[in-house]
Amino acid sequence: MDNFFDGSQELIGKCDKAEIYKYQGYAYKVFKPEYPAEYIASGKDLQDKANKLGLGGIKYYGTEDSKIVKMDLIEGVTLDKKLKGAIDESLAIVADMQRKVHGVGVEGADIPKLIDCLNPGLLDKERDSIIPFIGKLSEKADSCICNMNIHFFNILIKDDGTEPVLIDWSSMRVAPPVLDYAFTEVRIHEYAPELVSSYRKVIASDMEKLGITEDDYAAAIAVCSILRAGEKRLG
Repeated sequence: MDNFFDGSQELIGKCDKAEIYKYQGYAYKVFKPEYPAEYIASGKDLQDKANKLGLGGIKYYGTEDSKIVKMDLIEGVTLDKKLKGAIDESLAIVADMQRKVHGVGVEGADIPKLIDCLNPGLLDKERDSIIPFIGKLSEKADSCICNMNIHFFNILIKDDGTEPVLIDWSSMRVAPPVLDYAFTEVRIHEYAPELVSSYRKVIASDMEKLGITEDDYAAAIAVCSILRAGEKRLG
């Protein structure tokens, strides 16, 4: 990274696997040295597919460094910065984003199924334990496009007041929609566990429409907790 930038870069965000810098009119995602290059390439491909579906909103570009991805710069702040002053509004934005994603048709989208490409960070016993649950949840409602990483830090509130943007599509899969909701809860619990009950109220009507029972949702939370553990192992 030291040889890539000229020193004028500005750190504007970070996540488990990368730091985001503003530099010469673009944003740059700098992945940790140990993060596999093939995962970065897969994430770029999924971002391109999300853009074609009208979901992504940010174009990715390659660079001469396989661990650095150049992106369109959108001026704004992530939703976590808005959260303290507007909890109900922020949770509503999260739920609206989920509904928007799930409403896009899967036909011809060429998005991998979750059950066919589970996180490589999972232990064998974890993988074996969640596959039956994913199959059972798939019987409750038709699978759809799921971002599988919707949370406060991945939703950008733009300075110009136009529609918020979901900024990371590297985990996008075709899966039962309840898993997308559940994964969001797992991430909320990490950041602000006191908001979990409020989040469940916001998505209650969605669960009812999908025919999801309390036991179904508990199973989805169990699956997503294991998926999140696998993510953390990858860094």
